Amino acid sequence: MKSAKLNPMSTALDTTISLAFPRTLIPDVVELSGDMISRMHDLLERNANEELSVNEQEDLQTLVQMAQFSQVIALSLQAGKVVP
Repeated sequence: MKSAKLNPMSTALDTTISLAFPRTLIPDVVELSGDMISRMHDLLERNANEELSVNEQEDLQTLVQMAQFSQVIALSLQAGKVVP
């Protein structure tokens, strides 16, 4: 029997992930997405002016990744027309 090998070059297009969470969390997920995007934009503006500390630069990098993920969740919720 062959064992499955993970391909480090795989993309989001060839991988499916399912998440399950209570419907009561849906408004929080959408709100969190908006909050992260607002904070990210603030840091991006300050970064353009070279005003960020090293910690803030790391925060910005993390927020960009988190915002991308939360946007996928928010868009999925909207596309599925899930109503809390």
